[in-house]
Amino acid sequence: MEFKKKRKKDIHIDITPLVDTVFILLIFFALSLNFTKNTTLDIELPEITSKKTASQYDKILINITKDEIIYLNNKPVDNIIKLKKKLSRMQKVNKSGLIIEADLNVRHGKIIEIMDICKTSGINNIAIAAHVKQF
Repeated sequence: MEFKKKRKKDIHIDITPLVDTVFILLIFFALSLNFTKNTTLDIELPEITSKKTASQYDKILINITKDEIIYLNNKPVDNIIKLKKKLSRMQKVNKSGLIIEADLNVRHGKIIEIMDICKTSGINNIAIAAHVKQF
């Protein structure tokens, strides 16, 4: 009497339907995202959330207090004419740029006036500093 050998069944899992389902879900979520840009700005200046800031080393620093007192590299400047003269001298030595740190309550026009003086003094690389918003 001859016995038949039992054959082992090949067991395999077909993952094609699983891959198809994952791709369909991926397409669904990609299409359901909102790609429109916000037209309004909901920010509160001068705070920012990014921690990347301009390096203050070897840069000229102008501070403007809420009373609109101007400091050049932490030294008070009496008037705009002296500021312009000092910036012209500093620009010849230091060509890396300038950072303006102004109080939140300083008039916008005052900052523009300072930026204009910087430009006429030959400084073109001007940055406006903001404080990092802590969460």
